[in-house]
Amino acid sequence: MRHFFDVRNFIPTLKQVLKRGNLTAGTDIGISADDHLFQVTIKDLGAVGSTETINWTSGNLQKLELDENCTLTFTDPTGAARLSLIIEQESSGGDNTITWPSNVSWPDGIPPVLTGGTSTFDIVNFLYDDLDDEYYGMMGFDFK
Repeated sequence: MRHFFDVRNFIPTLKQVLKRGNLTAGTDIGISADDHLFQVTIKDLGAVGSTETINWTSGNLQKLELDENCTLTFTDPTGAARLSLIIEQESSGGDNTITWPSNVSWPDGIPPVLTGGTSTFDIVNFLYDDLDDEYYGMMGFDFK
């Protein structure tokens, strides 16, 4: 049996959470519509340094703030999964970059360039293939 939900109520709420910018590191934010059908938890990692490990077993939706260039490593989820990473550039403005793990594949084999500027948000979605230990990445740019 398939269950459907109305994302029109979810997207504005997510935008409000992102714009407020008042998430604290390590805080989970739950957004739910009918507890039986849909729940999203944002795992906020806060500002990260030059290296960071994203532990996908801690949640499928995670957020980080870049205040310098960063090399990411991933801890694999427990099985095949859809994953999202919200990336915010620092509030004082930045053109910071990410070096992605070697098992991330991108369209045409080209990693995306993050949106630069003050408090910009990009969202990267991954499909994780646990059989091949491969992440397939796609990116949405410059959310406002």
